[in-house]
Amino acid sequence: MKNSGKVILVLLLTLCLAACAGGNKHRLHHTVLDKPDDVLPKTLAILPSVVTVNELSAGGIAEEVPAWSEQAKKNLQSQLKAHFNNDSGILKVVDLPELDEQERKVLDQYMALYEVVGGSAYEMSRSNEEAWSHKSNHFDYSLGDGLRFLKEKSGADAGIIFTAVDFVPTDERKAMAVVAAALGIYMYMGNPFIFAGIVDFDTGNILWLNFDIKDGYSDLRDEKDVKFMLRDLFKLYPGIEKYKVAGK
Repeated sequence: MKNSGKVILVLLLTLCLAACAGGNKHRLHHTVLDKPDDVLPKTLAILPSVVTVNELSAGGIAEEVPAWSEQAKKNLQSQLKAHFNNDSGILKVVDLPELDEQERKVLDQYMALYEVVGGSAYEMSRSNEEAWSHKSNHFDYSLGDGLRFLKEKSGADAGIIFTAVDFVPTDERKAMAVVAAALGIYMYMGNPFIFAGIVDFDTGNILWLNFDIKDGYSDLRDEKDVKFMLRDLFKLYPGIEKYKVAGK
């Protein structure tokens, strides 16, 4: 996905603004509000995710470090399982089984579609434009029903997709930031950011969306930091009552 970095950065900027504005962060498909017992998944499969950890140079140039990105992805997967695969009974998380070439192609197409639809869904549902105001109370975004084969393959009801990004400043940038701060100048030092969506395998409906963003002292390469971010991300899951109140 050649444009993944651009999509992530657009989401980061959009959701930073949303976080600053306050209010309800997560989004729920309207079918979850109507019949939660029938719609909410019991088992989630971890779908391919876009996780990027960049080194931020003294001059503000961001360059991905693949080894860091891979470590962050492993942390997200392991800590997601640790968060849910316990005695809470809320959700069970499983790995996606091996897929054949054709199945992988189909899944790749839907992951690319999710990047566009998921980002648009969140942005439009928070828009102040009157034409989109109904999306806050009637969130109805879907990818279509082409992922049903994953339910048979994995035994899961739905899949979870992460979009995550982090910027790790170099020592030179950290030193520059100290000098800049003394002069009253702010230098961006990076914020780990996680955007997560749950997609129903039967319908393709985006059942739930949420994000978490932390200050520059947190790091997606650190399992403990990822653990706390996921805890905050799913603190109110699925958050039906809060969502209903916020929509009134």
